[in-house]
Amino acid sequence: MSRFNDLKTTLEKFEQLMSKSPDDKTALPEFINFLRGFLRVRDPKFSLPSAELMTIIKKEKSTIFHYLKLQAASNPSLELLTQLEMDHAKARERLADLRGKLE
Repeated sequence: MSRFNDLKTTLEKFEQLMSKSPDDKTALPEFINFLRGFLRVRDPKFSLPSAELMTIIKKEKSTIFHYLKLQAASNPSLELLTQLEMDHAKARERLADLRGKLE
């Protein structure tokens, strides 16, 4: 799999995770595993949409985000991610734009 496809696949997995996972503690391991994999993705043309993804999780899965913040106390990478935030509408717009560019 090329690196270009890794980002596209990762964004598809994110949308599936957001739509299928409940907003409760039971889904926390799935989100943590996703974020670990997300941080390993590299793309030669685009930077990772970290702030966008974290903003969407914070606004759309607030319980999951709360538990991610608790886990962040012992995980520096997660701590950095949970501090990222931007306007929710702008995050969705930028993510859609990126997906379009990856087609």
